[in-house]
Amino acid sequence: MSNIQDLHEQGSNAATAPTAASSSTTHSTGDGTVFISYRRDDGKDYAKDLRDLLRAAGLDAWQDTEDLDHGVTADQVTKVIAQAQAAVLIVTPDIVKSKVVRNIELPALLKRAEDPNFCLCIANAVRAVAGKPQCDYDAPDELLGTSWKETLANRNQVNLLEPSGSEEIVQILLKHRLKQRQAINTFDKRDFTIHIDTRWTGVRPVPQGEDLHILLEPSEDSRLLSTESMDLLRKSLPLISSTVQSSRAQSIRISGHAHLSVGLALGAALPETLANVLNVEHRDGQTWSSFSSQQHSEADSIAVITSSHSEPKPGKAPRIALFVNLLRSADDEAFNSLVVNSARPFHAAGSITLTEDRDISSHEAAHLSRDIATQIKKLARSINGASQAEVHLAYAGPLPMAVLIGRLLNTLTTVVYEYDNNAYTPVFSLNPGQEGGPITAIC
Repeated sequence: MSNIQDLHEQGSNAATAPTAASSSTTHSTGDGTVFISYRRDDGKDYAKDLRDLLRAAGLDAWQDTEDLDHGVTADQVTKVIAQAQAAVLIVTPDIVKSKVVRNIELPALLKRAEDPNFCLCIANAVRAVAGKPQCDYDAPDELLGTSWKETLANRNQVNLLEPSGSEEIVQILLKHRLKQRQAINTFDKRDFTIHIDTRWTGVRPVPQGEDLHILLEPSEDSRLLSTESMDLLRKSLPLISSTVQSSRAQSIRISGHAHLSVGLALGAALPETLANVLNVEHRDGQTWSSFSSQQHSEADSIAVITSSHSEPKPGKAPRIALFVNLLRSADDEAFNSLVVNSARPFHAAGSITLTEDRDISSHEAAHLSRDIATQIKKLARSINGASQAEVHLAYAGPLPMAVLIGRLLNTLTTVVYEYDNNAYTPVFSLNPGQEGGPITAIC
C-alpha cells in the first residue's frame, strides 16, 4: 500500500482506507472501485501486478490482502462487491480449489454483472497448451463449475498470459470508468480531473470524486520512484492519454503531489493537441494554467546561458544537458557535477533561469512555460547545425510548471533527471511522438 509527496516541493497526503465493513458508505460516491477476485496460491502475483497497474492508471483497485481487516467474513466481501463499480476475476489453475471464489465471490459478481452499469472482466491465466501463451477460454466456466458453459466465456475475457493482457484489462475498465463519469456529468462544460500521488507508502487514499486518481510508490531506500513504479507509469500514461482523448474534454485539471520528473512525463502525455487548456493546482490552492488572458510581459523574460564542450562525432546525435532553474535555492552544483561526471560527454550544456531572483506566480505560468519550452527546443537544434540533440533535462521549480513545460516538449527526445541525495539521477526518456510514448525507456 502507500502514501505521497514531491521533490523540491514537500507535501503529504495520507488518508484512511476503508475497511470492508465501511465500504458501503465509502464506495457509494462513484469512485470507480475495481474489486479483484483471485486464488492466492497461484494468483497473487497476477493480482498484485494488475492492482498496481490499475492504480497507476487512475482507478481505485481493491484487494483483500491489504484492504480487509483480520477476521474477514463472507458478509464483508459481498458488501465490497455490492458497492464496487467493476471487478476482475483472475482465473488460474488453482482457482478450482477456492471455495471463497466459487461460493461467495462469483455468485455476488454474477449478480452485480446483471446491472449494465457494472463491468466484469475475466483475466484468464490458464494455458491451453503447456508452455504456450494461448489461454483456454473454456477454463473459467469449467474450473468454477458455472451452470451454463458460456457464463464466463462470453464476458470481457482477456488473455492474461500475453504481455499486454493487463493493459488490455485496464483499457476496458478505463472505458467503463469514462462512461460512468460522462453519465454523471459530461465534459463539454467541465475539466477532466486527474489527481496524482507518487509518494504514498501506507494507507490507500480514498478518491474524492476525481475522474482518475493516479497512485505510484517511491522506492524503499530513496525519494526516487521505484523502477517498478516507473514501468507502471510507462504503461499507464498512454492509457490515460487515450481516455482523456476519448472524453473530448476541452480542458484538464490536475491536482495532487508528484515527483517533478513525473510532472514532466504527465504533461508530455497530455499535449496541446489533446486538450486546449491544462490547469494544474498548486499546493497553495492557486491554479497554474496553460491559458492566460494577460499579454506577455517582457519584464518576465528568462535568461539562457550555454557553453560548448565538444563536437559530436560524424553520424552521432549530439547530447545537451540543460538545467531549468526556477527556484531560489536550487542546487547548481548538482547540475555541474552531472555535466562534468557524465560517462558520455555532453556536446553542450546550458541553464535557463529567471532574469530576476524572485518567486514566480501562477499568472505567469502560460507564457513562462511556453518561453522555456521554446528555448529548450531552440537549444536542441543549435549545436553546430547538427541534427536535433538529445536533451538531458534537470528541472527545479514548482510542480505545475513541470507539467506545463512537459506538454510542450512533444517534438524532442528528453532524458529526464530527478534530484535526490544532492545529485541529479536520470530516471527515464520521453519521446511523445514515438509509439508507446511518452516514456520510451527507463534509465
